[in-house]
Amino acid sequence: MEQLLTILNARLKPVFGLYCVDFASRFGEHADAVMREYARQLIKHRVGHQGLSRGIERVKERAAKDRFTPNPTEFVYLCKPSADELGIPDLNIAVHEVRQARTTWRHSKTPYPYSHDICRHMNDRIGYEIYQLSERLWRQNCEREYQRLLELAINGELPSHKPSIEAARTDDRPMYEQLGYQTLSPEEAKRVLAATRGKRLTNVRGRVDTSRLGPGIAGSSDTSNVIDGGTNDRDAS
Repeated sequence: MEQLLTILNARLKPVFGLYCVDFASRFGEHADAVMREYARQLIKHRVGHQGLSRGIERVKERAAKDRFTPNPTEFVYLCKPSADELGIPDLNIAVHEVRQARTTWRHSKTPYPYSHDICRHMNDRIGYEIYQLSERLWRQNCEREYQRLLELAINGELPSHKPSIEAARTDDRPMYEQLGYQTLSPEEAKRVLAATRGKRLTNVRGRVDTSRLGPGIAGSSDTSNVIDGGTNDRDAS
């Protein structure tokens, strides 16, 4: 804290006195105590030397339009990098990349070359919703997610990207093969069908029974009118 106070008194306080017309009249002899609050906020938000230099330069730049002293919270915001400085694309480009990534993966199962991890996180979190929501609702979700991730990135809290389950999948076999089912050749399929033909129960109308309740008429468990071979008791007599 004391080391940071020394830096602020040497670098920030003279800038406030020169570029902010109200600094001397507002704080005067209490300027050192005011610098202590600036130091607390800078420590709280983990602003380093590079961020402090950025904030001081922005105070100078804004003096042409706003010559009043920024409060500690406002100054912390001035110290944070912008989206352009972090190489973060704007919302429209991010949405376009998510859309392209979904299309690329769907057709070729190849990873998409994102311009920034924000786009990767957006795709992992809400990319699948493009198939479930209307364009308007999906776009609204993209805007909310983009702003959330942008704030994390500016604060230096954007998590490192971890491949999603979809991207990490390497087995391209059909799901029924992954589950252990065997794929039959056309000849094998014909033999299986020939072996099972004639063994299905049919109802009195000659239709294949689809009832889950029993071998009777579909939707019924009554089996009094069904025997093997598809004939009923009346025909048998």
